Amino acid sequence: MIVAICARKLRLPFTIGLVFSGIGLAFMKPDCGTHLTHELLFDMILPPLLFEAALSLSWRELITDAAPLFALAGVGTLVSAGVVAFAMISFLDWPVPSSLVFSALITATDPVAIIAMFKDNKIHGR
Repeated sequence: MIVAICARKLRLPFTIGLVFSGIGLAFMKPDCGTHLTHELLFDMILPPLLFEAALSLSWRELITDAAPLFALAGVGTLVSAGVVAFAMISFLDWPVPSSLVFSALITATDPVAIIAMFKDNKIHGR
């Protein structure tokens, strides 16, 4: 909530405020007793974010925009992952399995962050 308040007062998108606060926390290395675990992330943090995004989604618009969404999210991600994997293998001599895993991780877009940024910037529709 503090990050949201500060980002609003500085007229920055909330996601940018989260990046800056994450960088600050990484340098401070506070020990608050709670550690980010697989269970905490998948059981407590992710479901409310995805649920809120699903509730605000217009299914009619989603079906109307299915072709460009598939092209950008599906095919675009696969092409991007292929290019990144090829670059890792060719230029950095990474092993193929490691480069494929890295490319899959680095090219995937976080849909919750994109939706939050669109809401902050009052972007609606196409």
